[in-house]
Amino acid sequence: MQKYYELQVVLEYIESHLKEDISADEVAKATFISLSLLQKIFKQTFNYGVKEYIVKRRIALAAQELVTTKATVLEIALNYGYSTCESFGRTFKKVYGCLPSDFRKSGKFGDAFSSIILDEGGMARSTPELLNRMKAEEGNYIVCFDIVGLKEINGISRHAGDIALSETIQRILENITEEMYLVRIGGDEFAVLTPYDNISPKPCCKNRRTFPYRDRSDYSLRPPAHNWEYRA
Repeated sequence: MQKYYELQVVLEYIESHLKEDISADEVAKATFISLSLLQKIFKQTFNYGVKEYIVKRRIALAAQELVTTKATVLEIALNYGYSTCESFGRTFKKVYGCLPSDFRKSGKFGDAFSSIILDEGGMARSTPELLNRMKAEEGNYIVCFDIVGLKEINGISRHAGDIALSETIQRILENITEEMYLVRIGGDEFAVLTPYDNISPKPCCKNRRTFPYRDRSDYSLRPPAHNWEYRA
């Protein structure tokens, strides 16, 4: 339990300093944990290192700004620690499967790497924007799904797993409209909030299961072990 408490402190520190030039060593010092212990428990818990987590969280926030602000790609890149559009574009493409300029043109936002929260119930993805939209669009459907065999793909290599995630995100974005909202809610689980309150004719919704929405401010989505659909 102490390990989870320490990691939650680390996650909160990282989240509040994503626009600053922080390293794993600085995170360890700021949260009073030795660097070696931090790297060990972070890797054991999340299966990737502190640096990778910081990079992907920055890219996810940058993606949101690309769609929701008029800031230039360079301004956003500089805001998240990249000195050139080229270096920002290379990293962005590894996460989203496309260049920042193409992502902006699509007008579709996908939260590919939402922040992680830890509590007594375990680990979950923090999805406040999804929950806010669910409340505002009560009665609409969310289609949820996962990547089959991602654990096995990651067993081949982390790079292979990143490619699978990137390809999945790109395919989803290519097949949703601007009115839909994509968010990653778990390691290999995604959710798309639709504008539909009746989607029975849609082929993606065969054999669906629905769950009633509970209006709780502290509610976080915890992905189940099977494909599911959530109705707000």
